[in-house]
Amino acid sequence: MKTENWRLEINRQQAEAIGRRLAELSWRSGGFATFEAAMPSRQPAQLADFFFYNSALLFDFYGLEADLDGEHVKGSDLFFAFARRKAQEDPDFFTAPRLADLTVSEYQAVYAPDGDPAHTLINRAEERVAILRDLARGLLRDYQGSTLTLLAACDNRLHTPEGTGLLDRLSKFEGYNDPHFKKAFVLLKVLVGLDLWHTQDTQNLFIPVDYHLIRMALRTGIVTVTDPALADQLHTRSPATDADDWEIREVVKRAYKVVEESSGIGVFVLDEIFWTIGRSCCHYARPPRCTVCDFTDCSVMKSFDYECPGRCPLATTCLGARDEVYRTFFEPRLVTTFY
Repeated sequence: MKTENWRLEINRQQAEAIGRRLAELSWRSGGFATFEAAMPSRQPAQLADFFFYNSALLFDFYGLEADLDGEHVKGSDLFFAFARRKAQEDPDFFTAPRLADLTVSEYQAVYAPDGDPAHTLINRAEERVAILRDLARGLLRDYQGSTLTLLAACDNRLHTPEGTGLLDRLSKFEGYNDPHFKKAFVLLKVLVGLDLWHTQDTQNLFIPVDYHLIRMALRTGIVTVTDPALADQLHTRSPATDADDWEIREVVKRAYKVVEESSGIGVFVLDEIFWTIGRSCCHYARPPRCTVCDFTDCSVMKSFDYECPGRCPLATTCLGARDEVYRTFFEPRLVTTFY
């Protein structure tokens, strides 16, 4: 992919090489560890609602961490752990009638270790509550308050000319109106994994591009930054604009499509591979573990049957493993509710 005046492009040769490396590893996912750990029950209606609401809140978990039940937990793992705890204690909490008029203090209490909203660990609670209210009220207005009813209305399509596909319908909600459907694809990943919904128009299906996947795309070299100013912004973690972010994610999601095609690995398993490596071997808060690893904070071995040799599994092929220019890229710095 090369678009005139764009500032980055797909490195197809490198994307295909990474795809071959993944095929060589022959990883098989036994399930998606974060979501399985989050499940409050096995009831389809409750699970559909639970993930419909919480997937829309998957943004800005920087610094979210705490000791919970004797284990240090962070990021989305902690976010879902608190949500699961609430859903088990109060099965009706993540339902449209309850969330339509949710207060900020009620929501903050969910993410406080002791249940006191003054001790909440969640950030941007006001924005999150506004999203939950919009989701609940829209579900009540158009789908009898039920996520399963919403899914049934989509006829197993992501997009249709009439605007009746799942992505078309989700985009009308404040929590799912990001331009690359990152949170919608995360929701779909869970729904497919739970056998609650499947799509027929897979040509409209892309990997959920979160900040871990952007960082991995830049560092592995499946995307090449051709503009020096943009490269400097990504190296120095300078603030990005919405336009910067849109362009980066557009190229990145299409680069992963090349990896998907060359590896033969399904999009959601591919997402789990790069997401777990990104938050384990190639995290933003510590040096990349290209050649040596102490196995702390490893998500990879939770999701895959893999005996790690103590280094990143992509190091033999990743450009960042041997080139500091690639190794020191970071994701765009942007404050948004989209990602």
